Amino acid sequence: HALQIAEREIQTQADIDLFFAWFNKGTSHVPLLEYADAASAYDYAFQLYALLPDETRRPYRMLWYQTGPYWAYYYTGRYQDVIALADATLQSVAYGPTLEESLYWKAMAQYALGQFGEACTHMRRAVYLNQHFAAGLQMLQTWGCP
Repeated sequence: HALQIAEREIQTQADIDLFFAWFNKGTSHVPLLEYADAASAYDYAFQLYALLPDETRRPYRMLWYQTGPYWAYYYTGRYQDVIALADATLQSVAYGPTLEESLYWKAMAQYALGQFGEACTHMRRAVYLNQHFAAGLQMLQTWGCP
């Protein structure tokens, strides 16, 4: 149902609302495990985002709370895009890289690329920020990170 709403909104919205509609379309594809479709929708949303004229209207905090693009890019093998997105998101935090979800996905992509040391470093940081972060704790154990 959410996917249908997003597709309708894409036909009627403009500017920042069109960005949100495309982002919502991507987010709707993720739980359906339609990662390629999600990645395409997010790609278009981010293209629109880059064109938004008013810097104050740009929702730079989107990925502080929404992780769908990480899922989409990771599960379509776009590991460099995951890392770039995580880096951009982490740089948006004025007081340092403190978003465990972004650190987690960056580590996952690094590990997939064979960057095992960097992956362990970022996963440890994610778990340091949230000692109850079960996914991060599981990956540290699975990877055998010291």
